[in-house]
Amino acid sequence: MLIYYCISLMMLLTMLMTGIINPICSFLSGDTEIRFNGILYTNLNEEKYKKILFSTFLNFIILILCLCIVCFKFNPFFPIFLAILCIIFLQHYILKSLK
Repeated sequence: MLIYYCISLMMLLTMLMTGIINPICSFLSGDTEIRFNGILYTNLNEEKYKKILFSTFLNFIILILCLCIVCFKFNPFFPIFLAILCIIFLQHYILKSLK
């Protein structure tokens, strides 16, 4: 059980760094390129930044849902899992136009 919690914590920390903190820091420093969820986006304008920041917000929601599953052993696991999948597909649809 301890291994399960360690692996879950490492996955959540990785998602926190690559999907939330890195885009926000790049936005605040005014970079024209950003690495979001492992993909490098270049030549960003204000509209593209808004899409990435919205996806960052969606990552934050996924992080909260994952914490509910891991820490609180939330009983309706399947609906939360479906919500996470829907958010991931929404992110894919939003970010597909940026490539």
